Amino acid sequence: MNITEFLQQTAGKWFSQRTAHEVESSQTQTGKSTLYVEFLASDDPKVKALCDRHGLETVLGGTRMSWEATIDPSTQSYKGERLLVWVGDVQNPQMGKFFSSVEGSSPGSFVLDEDEILTLRVESQGQVSEDRLWFASPNFRLRTSLTQVSGETVFASLCTEIRLGGNPA
Repeated sequence: MNITEFLQQTAGKWFSQRTAHEVESSQTQTGKSTLYVEFLASDDPKVKALCDRHGLETVLGGTRMSWEATIDPSTQSYKGERLLVWVGDVQNPQMGKFFSSVEGSSPGSFVLDEDEILTLRVESQGQVSEDRLWFASPNFRLRTSLTQVSGETVFASLCTEIRLGGNPA
């Protein structure tokens, strides 16, 4: 699977359950969310607008994500939306950079390895966040996240995600 096929495979409506651990406080949180993911072609107007903002020319496409989430023990719900554009490396298209629609966010890097595990990495002001995503089956996805500050892990999470409604068209 190449990176474009992987991104297309992420499209759909997903039910996500997350367990997170904050190392310093030893607190564990659980949460549930509904994720909506749409793969957008490189000529989509939203993708083009974000490319213009970052001065990008050749991109693989975009991923628009939105979510509705609750985090226990809070009953408050959270909503959000983000657009990412993906730029493949000329020498190795299985790796490259991604840029976010969130103002002030740093660009990240990605690598899709031979085991079809996508690793996303963002570094900003001494903090490193790394997410790994992979498919156990076409409709079941796993995601881990680690955040480190000055080389020390401060946050870790595991998400299991089930596609609702089958594979994307």
